[in-house]
Amino acid sequence: MATLSESRFLVLSLIIFTMLLLSSEARPVHGVPTIRKRLNMSELMLRELRDSLRKRVYSLRRSLQGNGKQIERMSPAGPDPEHH
Repeated sequence: MATLSESRFLVLSLIIFTMLLLSSEARPVHGVPTIRKRLNMSELMLRELRDSLRKRVYSLRRSLQGNGKQIERMSPAGPDPEHH
């Protein structure tokens, strides 16, 4: 069995050790990309790729619809002039 002084020392040591762990601040090392930065970079690259692909698909559809010609757009007629 541990004596009273040994148990007090153990409890005090655990409290001090816990306080040291809680007070420490983890900071990233400069020059080494963190996981979050790498994820953000890959998300940005995927977003740019997606936007580029959408633009290409859109231009391909427009060129196929118009057979290379200018697509004529029809605007709505608007309100009836005889209607009040």
